[in-house]
Amino acid sequence: MLRQKSTFYLFFFLSVLSTIITPALIFSWRVNLLIPILVWSFYLFPKGESLYIAVSCGLLSDLMSSHEPLGIFALSYCLSHFFLYQKKQQFFEDSLSTLPIMSFIYSSISTCLQFLLLKLFAHTPSASWAWAFTDLLLMPALDAFFAALFFSFPLHFFFSGSKAKDEQYVLRRPQ
Repeated sequence: MLRQKSTFYLFFFLSVLSTIITPALIFSWRVNLLIPILVWSFYLFPKGESLYIAVSCGLLSDLMSSHEPLGIFALSYCLSHFFLYQKKQQFFEDSLSTLPIMSFIYSSISTCLQFLLLKLFAHTPSASWAWAFTDLLLMPALDAFFAALFFSFPLHFFFSGSKAKDEQYVLRRPQ
């Protein structure tokens, strides 16, 4: 467990660092680099601690965003966390595909909640079929691809040779 938490904190630091650096290098980058960390926290921490992680990631996203009011990302991440935390039981924690699938679902729900919150707070984002395809399907799919490429696969290869067969490499439920 300690090894997984230390690995989580390493990936958390790398995700935060890449979230800060990437907009300076690639202006049109819209992949959310914090979603896999938020999903991973479902399986590694109790609900309260994972909500603190969601708030901190949301506040970081709020600080990095210049268009939305402060708190939109933090609130949408907390609400997404609240809705999806119980659904973690329906996915195997040791499967290689769990993190990408849950990242896709988390990203889609978070985007819907951000849209509703922006509508609620007097911003008028426009919904169209192009928006629905891009923001509810394409971008979550890229988030899931990012989660598989930079989280699931490295963790699988890193831990597959170093642990016994019955211990898994990622996404453990809190005891």
